[in-house]
Amino acid sequence: MAWLFLHPGQEYPQVELARRLEVSPSAVTREVDRLAAAGLLVRGESAICE
Repeated sequence: MAWLFLHPGQEYPQVELARRLEVSPSAVTREVDRLAAAGLLVRGESAICE
């Protein structure tokens, strides 16, 4: 998920992140949940924001 922090200020749908990172959408969801709980990113209505 370091890729998110290399592209600050942008929003990405989780499906797009899964495609770019070549992982399953469920893997992205788990990691996003952890990062959001730690306050490192914010979930938007349709995308993830760093």
